[in-house]
Amino acid sequence: MTTRLSRPSSLLAFAVWLGCVATGLAADAQHTDQFSLRPGERPGSGINARKLDTGNLRWITVRNTDPALTSQGTVSVRNASSSAQAMLPVEPGPGGITVRARVRPFTADWIAVAFLGEADRPNWFSETNHLWLYLKPSGQGHLMSRGTKSIGHRRPPPDFDSTGFHILELTYDVARNSVAATVDGMPVRAPVELGLFVPSISAVGFRIHQDPNAMLEAGEPQVDWIEVTTF
Repeated sequence: MTTRLSRPSSLLAFAVWLGCVATGLAADAQHTDQFSLRPGERPGSGINARKLDTGNLRWITVRNTDPALTSQGTVSVRNASSSAQAMLPVEPGPGGITVRARVRPFTADWIAVAFLGEADRPNWFSETNHLWLYLKPSGQGHLMSRGTKSIGHRRPPPDFDSTGFHILELTYDVARNSVAATVDGMPVRAPVELGLFVPSISAVGFRIHQDPNAMLEAGEPQVDWIEVTTF
């Protein structure tokens, strides 16, 4: 819900903003998408070039992996054998960047969020996928670096429900050059410094990765919402 500021409040907010600029500080910026159907959209519509609910960013997708909107206000894969992925062109703030997403792994091979080095046609398994967190239907969570290098994982919780929704969170801290990851608030890896590797993040993305050999149904693995905060 949008709240309109009164004129004095608007002037105060503007003064605070000027103070931040003067002192070299930047206010947090937040970009969110709930994936609810909008006028003119229908289940099966893609999200390429679709503007987020909050912020001025637009999704970038590749045609054969463009996520499909569902009647449930989520996005999913288009068919049983295809993966789905989407990217947002956004860089960290002076302090860092966080991405959070509510996901339902269910029949997917895994679902992930990532900090990428490029927004156009990224290869999730190359070094340009600097940092990413993926969740399997078993409840296993894995934190990866530079494509396929594992830097942390968690064992599946005994009561994990792959048909339910779970929250992935990935944070990169610029000053410490560190990354932290959680699933449902539980650490996959406590903040870990990256040493000589300094990621050059220019995009945030998510991916629903399907096993092309599995007999699955489209619409089962889902992303419910995503939130990106730079600070």
